[in-house]
Amino acid sequence: MRPVSSQRLPPPSEVSTVPEREVTAPKPARAPERPPLFQPPEPLVDVDPDAAVWDALRRHRLH
Repeated sequence: MRPVSSQRLPPPSEVSTVPEREVTAPKPARAPERPPLFQPPEPLVDVDPDAAVWDALRRHRLH
């Protein structure tokens, strides 16, 4: 008497013979357009716009 688990498996002729590495999703051949270590260009004025906005809000609330 065979175990139940072996009866649920398809016969070897029905199992696909494709290797597992081909079954997985194919990776893109080309590298992404943006390099991983992308450095934004230096701003002409060395002021963080977010910091300037928070400074203005802080001054506005103090008055």
